Amino acid sequence: MIKYKCLVTSVTFILFGLSINAQTPKEPLSSKLYFPFDIGYLNSPRNNLKPGIIVKMAIEYRLHSTQGLYFRLNYDNRSNSYENQEVQGTNIVKGKIKFNDYLGGIGYRIRGNYKFRQFALLQTGISTCQYQNIETSDVNFIVKDKKKDIPVIKLTAGAEYYIGKSAALTFEAGYIWHLEDTPFGQNQMNEGALSFSVGLTTTLF
Repeated sequence: MIKYKCLVTSVTFILFGLSINAQTPKEPLSSKLYFPFDIGYLNSPRNNLKPGIIVKMAIEYRLHSTQGLYFRLNYDNRSNSYENQEVQGTNIVKGKIKFNDYLGGIGYRIRGNYKFRQFALLQTGISTCQYQNIETSDVNFIVKDKKKDIPVIKLTAGAEYYIGKSAALTFEAGYIWHLEDTPFGQNQMNEGALSFSVGLTTTLF
């Protein structure tokens, strides 16, 4: 049910944005299609995970190149290590875990001046949690990869400093909520992750 609610919410935002698109000045597609890339610090204390790294890649379509509504699709990779005796689904009490986040959503950008802009972004999607488990076969030990898909919601706020007409240095702060339990806890909404990242966004041309 939660997955369907997330989908309906996303579609509603998209239709709302498209209805406004007709009111915006016409610009070339190349000036409205951006490709953000960020890397940064990740903290997931409620998951009993140690601080880690987040790498974010995205494609962003802006209804107006400098301000207003925009849509963004993200592929984010979160990587943490852990040491926990009570991990569900694995007998490895010390290891690494990865989350691959597939996100889509809508945001709004405010143009402060010629070079400085601020923005906010709300996204929903699926996170694939990857971790390992040791199994025995006769006298052999086999390390197997395990996965779990978890619906998520992410809220991001950030700022951009433009070093060119269509290229900017970026800073983002984001928090992602897991809508189902992960193998590292049983308190759903408290099992989120806070991130701070820096990067670059630019058009192709």
